[in-house]
Amino acid sequence: EGDFFAWYLSEWDKDMARDLRGLVKELSNFDARTPYLAPEQSRDLLKKLYQYLVPKKLRHDLGEYYTPDWLADHLLNQLEYDGNLDKRLLDPACGSGTFLVLAINRMKRWADEHDPPIAPKIAASKILENLCGFDLNPIAVIAARTNFLLALGELVRYIRPIEIPVYMCDSVLTPAKHRAQKQFPEIQPGYEVPTRAGTFVIPREIVDRGQMDKFAGIIEDCVKRERRYPTKDFIRRVEKELGLGDEESRKLLQELYRQLCDLETDGRNRIWARFIKNSFAPVFKSQPRFDFVAGNPPWVNWENLAEEYRRETKGLWRDYGFFTQKGYRAVVPAGKLELAALFFVSSDAYLTDSGKLGFVITQSVFKTRGAGEGFRKFVLPGDVRLGVSHVDDFVELKPFEGAANRTATVILHKGVATAYPVQYAVWRPKTEYFTIRRLKGFEPGLQEVELSTSRLNLTAIPVAPHKPESPWLTVPRAALSGVRKVLGSSPYKAREGVIHSERMRCTGSR
Repeated sequence: EGDFFAWYLSEWDKDMARDLRGLVKELSNFDARTPYLAPEQSRDLLKKLYQYLVPKKLRHDLGEYYTPDWLADHLLNQLEYDGNLDKRLLDPACGSGTFLVLAINRMKRWADEHDPPIAPKIAASKILENLCGFDLNPIAVIAARTNFLLALGELVRYIRPIEIPVYMCDSVLTPAKHRAQKQFPEIQPGYEVPTRAGTFVIPREIVDRGQMDKFAGIIEDCVKRERRYPTKDFIRRVEKELGLGDEESRKLLQELYRQLCDLETDGRNRIWARFIKNSFAPVFKSQPRFDFVAGNPPWVNWENLAEEYRRETKGLWRDYGFFTQKGYRAVVPAGKLELAALFFVSSDAYLTDSGKLGFVITQSVFKTRGAGEGFRKFVLPGDVRLGVSHVDDFVELKPFEGAANRTATVILHKGVATAYPVQYAVWRPKTEYFTIRRLKGFEPGLQEVELSTSRLNLTAIPVAPHKPESPWLTVPRAALSGVRKVLGSSPYKAREGVIHSERMRCTGSR
């Protein structure tokens, strides 16, 4: 499909051909057979390239530091995701595709080891159907798509056509907007997609029926200058192929078609039909819902979010219980809340009623007051419970290159209440070996990390027994009974002074 990086096709000339030929010559040094000959070694090959292409400060502001393969592997293990081809998995902030690549490896292995082995054509179809990634960054999306294609390896030859299931969209706001607009169809006959080229309005029946893919193909075909359809013929084709018949939908289609034809005439089209389709991916790709949601969402705190995004997401913060203060303090979420926490709870829109969620997240959400209390309720709107089964604390390990963040992973079960105490493991490097190897640019595998680290197995309980959302206390299981006897309130009240905005930035990861 056309995207932001197809511009070179319309600018093609001798210089472009020469430069691209040189690029292809350099790429020929890469052994493209690797995913075929050793599929178990397939990794996120473009992770480093992305980090070199995008300025460090921009990645910092976007909360983008990409997940080490071993950490993603560990999280998938904790989720008990074995690659079953009939189970659906989503990464709602996929970055360059680390989790997707590792999931493909597991799905291919599951197909090979199944008795009898799954036919390659069926395996390829199931992978494309049951694995999905979302991201807002167009460079990350094209990197993830490329990695997805490479990880498929030899399966590519067995299926045509292929639509790589990685979409450029907002996985937090889109489901919320869709729910809100669906409640008032008489007020909002269509769904809005705001862009720099204008606001496009899509008839709701197209979206609600899950027909965005076909619709994008029709409008992309009809709007081309060399064979442009008259408006009536375009609407007639939509009605025939998609079964639309609503008068309000016809009006919206006329306006949408006029907008795209004008953009095409001005030479500013060729991406918008697919952009619109991608925008609605969180709606049409979440049916049926996913059995697993796994990933590493951006770590950006409330203070550093763009003002427009804070305004658009404010209702979500409130709905999910992050506004825990009273009076004038209630106008913003309490404390230094991370955007990752909002990704975390909004994944409810994608999970089945008994699905499992695994995220890399800042360890501070388990230990801090204020906004952390809203997070630790583990209750979603509609009184839907999330049960924490395990937390891994990687603070001492510092898994992210060049980032001093407090890393943890957490596993939850939807539809189950959290039962305390919760298993809480602290990972520690045994020697300097682990740190030195990473400084030399070597990325260890999960087995090597496990051998060069130790685990301190603790249990976590709320500091205030009568208040489950209070900060967690982590102690050895043998000490639980003694600790519970001495827990109580303290007459001392700690306060925090003024913090410079730069110090408040929390480097993130994806």
